Amino acid sequence: MMELLIYILLFFVLIIQIIAIWRNKPVSKIRFIIRGCLNLLLWFALLLFVMNPKWKKSIADNKILLVADNVPSVTTQKIKDSLQIKQVFNENQLLKLAQENPNLKAKIFLLGQDFSPFALSKLYNQTKTWIPYFEPDKLREVFWSGVIRKGAIQKVSGEIESSKSQSLKIKYGNITLDSLKLKKGFNHFELSFPVFALGRNRTNLFLDNDSLTNIHFFSQGTQPISIQFILENPDFEAKTLAEWLGKQGHQVKIITQTTKNTTSQISINKQNIFEPDLIITTPANADNTNIKKALTAEKIVLFIGLSNPEKEIKNLPLQINLRRTTNEENIKIADNLTAQPFTFIPKTKQKILADYPVLVQKSTNKIAVSLLNETFPLKLSGDTLAYSKIWASILQQLQPDFKDNVQINAPILQDSETKIRFNYLSKNIEKIKIENEPLEKQASAINVTSTEINHVFRNSGWQPLADSMEVYVDKWTINNGQWIKTLSISHSQNHHSSLIIHHSSFSDWFWFFLILFCLAVLWIEPKIRK
Repeated sequence: MMELLIYILLFFVLIIQIIAIWRNKPVSKIRFIIRGCLNLLLWFALLLFVMNPKWKKSIADNKILLVADNVPSVTTQKIKDSLQIKQVFNENQLLKLAQENPNLKAKIFLLGQDFSPFALSKLYNQTKTWIPYFEPDKLREVFWSGVIRKGAIQKVSGEIESSKSQSLKIKYGNITLDSLKLKKGFNHFELSFPVFALGRNRTNLFLDNDSLTNIHFFSQGTQPISIQFILENPDFEAKTLAEWLGKQGHQVKIITQTTKNTTSQISINKQNIFEPDLIITTPANADNTNIKKALTAEKIVLFIGLSNPEKEIKNLPLQINLRRTTNEENIKIADNLTAQPFTFIPKTKQKILADYPVLVQKSTNKIAVSLLNETFPLKLSGDTLAYSKIWASILQQLQPDFKDNVQINAPILQDSETKIRFNYLSKNIEKIKIENEPLEKQASAINVTSTEINHVFRNSGWQPLADSMEVYVDKWTINNGQWIKTLSISHSQNHHSSLIIHHSSFSDWFWFFLILFCLAVLWIEPKIRK
């Protein structure tokens, strides 16, 4: 009906043109013919625009290059020539092709990642290869933990191509939690910071002053542990650490040898029953009866305050290889933080913390040794964030396994399958609820303490997960490359070499300039002298 009305309107336009030409008939017969031809050309241009004529083209080799809108034409031509592909489509053109060929079977090469989920869903049964294209100063990939414990270290890692040397930083409001300097070109980055707020958290990733993306995650409450200090002398380093641990909600007891047969005790967050989960001491107490009992009972022990590592480690209940790194008395780790001038050479079941000279051995029990010197100067200088980051990193490696732990990698993308792992679930949790929908627990065949669930979140934003937890689901556009990577890496389908028919037509720009040209000539023609 609408099409008929348009044709009727075009007919009236033709009548109006004829009447206007006849009324303003020029003296010269030649000018009359020229004016008539120009008006007729305009009318035919409008008619063809409405009819939108098409012609058939075949794609014999079944190879199609699907190009995202943000990919430069130079890059498109280079890839096209490299792959020897004749046909290049944008998203709208591909949707038309899929509609014209219901049984489409093609080799699709996706150049870039700025595609809609709807368009990509049309390619489900096709053989696909993704050719990434990332603009400079835009994230290629970014990962973090969607659910984490308060006091733990949140790590944000990813890839970016930087157009120049500039700063990448993660901020909470106006506070910079961590930063690093990017070099010009490709960079792999990792930023980290201690989680200090419960529940919903949002931080921002910045490139200099430009926001790249939001980092949403949910923080579970800390499960307090009991920590015992065994010291030979009162120590400001231990006192500062004990106060910090107490503020994190842990139960702390400091036992200090005041005289030969006398000890003093200080308790923080005291409870009736105290059974230490972690003991912090110095190498001088390695032969202490309480330390030996703790190791026999498979407790966790951390040795700090080393002043002569080469000599002191010989008395510790684990084998450690050391290598001196400098002849200086200390090495600088950061402002107001130094360490002994040695590095660990880890053995089997031993690991070194990424940012600090702390070795952790995990066997039947956990034993750790720190080469850090006093850390309390950081606290005194006001750098509480750096102080918290050090001890949160160490504590995260030494804590016992907690109940009801959740592991889920972020970003969690809408309409994309997400793996969720639950560890050490409480017996009273019979069912797990995701988006208020109960799911039966299914224990892992490999690890009976773990439950794995694959779930597709259909809604974006904060979504309920299990008991009193939430996860943030991003719309797929947060990081298109990660979403496409899971979908398009060369799906192996049975490929048929049947002919693909494609209907081509003139672009809208062609009609725009043609009609504009006709109008311009009609406007100029009366102004030309005879």
